[in-house]
Amino acid sequence: MKKTILVTLYCLFFSTLGAQQISPSVLNANGNNFSSGSAQLTFSVGEVAVTKVGNSNNAITQGFLQPKVNGVSIKENNTSVDFVVYPNPASTELNIRSSNYKNTVNVKLMDGLGRTMYNGELKNNTLSLESFPNGIYQLLLLDNEQKVMEHKTITKID
Repeated sequence: MKKTILVTLYCLFFSTLGAQQISPSVLNANGNNFSSGSAQLTFSVGEVAVTKVGNSNNAITQGFLQPKVNGVSIKENNTSVDFVVYPNPASTELNIRSSNYKNTVNVKLMDGLGRTMYNGELKNNTLSLESFPNGIYQLLLLDNEQKVMEHKTITKID
């Protein structure tokens, strides 16, 4: 009885070992295969082969595989609004003028840590800087939809 169980387990064990097949392949998001006649070319983007070990049936390559790279783009703001911001550096107030933009201008002033120091509508084409400490600020001029029309770096001094 024991012999029959051992033989059965032996047959099951070795029959499953022979069921696996390994075929050479490149694991990567980018790449391709080309073949012409007896020549075959397999490549992947970013692969640098350092070591190749194998025989005629199997090949193992060690190296760097770069994942699929998606492009990154920045949407350009194609407004033709010209703002003049002066004086810079400024001590008490900033004058902000535009010859070709007549709508309401919203102003956002941020410090060097990205904290919003002022966010509101521009009044009389001036922004008072008296309550802010000396430093370098980012000035964003926004339209009614809160889209950035202009970005300036401003220095506040005494």
